[in-house]
Amino acid sequence: MENIVKLEDIIEGLEIQSDEMRVFLNLRNGEVITISDEEIRAAEDEALIEEFPTW
Repeated sequence: MENIVKLEDIIEGLEIQSDEMRVFLNLRNGEVITISDEEIRAAEDEALIEEFPTW
């Protein structure tokens, strides 16, 4: 089954993307995901999720 991705979501992701933010498209479900460099570093360092603020 094909996933439908809204063009508006893609455009919004491109507008948000910067040197400190990365935007990805989840090909499994069509979701546009924004991840900060801080989150990427935390994952690489295996930081505990409990150490981050809830949002």
